[in-house]
Amino acid sequence: MENQKAQTIGNFGLKYFLRGGEIMSLQQRLDVKLDQRLTQEQKLLVQDRILGLRLRLIGKIHRETYKPHAVCPKCSRRLTPLQIIKGFKRNVNDYTTRCPRCHNRFEPEIICKSASSSTTLRFFCPVQTVGQLYGKEKLSPTEIQKNYPALYQSAIAHFGGLTQAFKEIGKSYRFKEPVVKWEKKVKQFLGLLPDSVIACLVQVKYNEVRKLRLRLNIRRYRTENLL
Repeated sequence: MENQKAQTIGNFGLKYFLRGGEIMSLQQRLDVKLDQRLTQEQKLLVQDRILGLRLRLIGKIHRETYKPHAVCPKCSRRLTPLQIIKGFKRNVNDYTTRCPRCHNRFEPEIICKSASSSTTLRFFCPVQTVGQLYGKEKLSPTEIQKNYPALYQSAIAHFGGLTQAFKEIGKSYRFKEPVVKWEKKVKQFLGLLPDSVIACLVQVKYNEVRKLRLRLNIRRYRTENLL
């Protein structure tokens, strides 16, 4: 069982990080491809904006804001969310990111704010997040949030919800997490994020998002829209 678990996590890590741009760990499973003609600087700009838009949409869905946070204790460099994601290793037991200036490794955090509270928690990478979800598929979202708050918020930030996170390790999650009034919440993100990304986050079929976008006469996502 442990070998199977390790293999599953290993395959997951490869899926997320060995595809021409590991910085896309929050969205690359949805095949967001960048134009090969872009310069490296332009690619980083697009990736940074996609990451920001995705986190904003997740925030709207869950009525919270999610902000990965990291300040290097060695050189005081403040990392961007993109740099935090880039600095993660494909290691279930390594919770550190890497400072792009001095290369020091340290643990990042995620700040979660709602209308009534603000919480700072450890921020796990996607591989660590799904690795810790094993054996917890029978727990409700409320139980996971209460007993494993950092894991819960990392799952939300990376996958948009527990249902999607468990799906990544082949586990069916029986607790439903419906997105109320999803059409209204995604409207401002149509055309700025791929329909497939939006559909996954609000847990509806791709065609439903596409039909909504066409009905509103909004052009489909293109890389140049973010430049």
